[in-house]
Amino acid sequence: MPYTLNSSLVDRVLLARLSLSPSTATEDPVELTVLASLPPNQTHFDYLSGCWKRERLERTKLVARQASDPAEATRRLDSLTKVKSLVVSYLGLVLSDPTMFPQDHVT
Repeated sequence: MPYTLNSSLVDRVLLARLSLSPSTATEDPVELTVLASLPPNQTHFDYLSGCWKRERLERTKLVARQASDPAEATRRLDSLTKVKSLVVSYLGLVLSDPTMFPQDHVT
């Protein structure tokens, strides 16, 4: 059964991504792949701003095709609202305490 995206899972994914530290030694091939794919010099603010922009884009697309199934569209809009709330919350945390998450990948 596939994972159903929910706010708890989104919160865990955001926290895991923000907690990545390329300077931490790991032999996990999955983690190494993720670390290697991180954009150079991307700050946490940049990453979270990108998440916010992607949420807005998905919301725009969803509203444009909402007529096909209004109940499903409403459920998805509610999920996007929770995602946006988490992203904005993490943006606030990053702005108020930039040292909260590892910064070693930023020059």
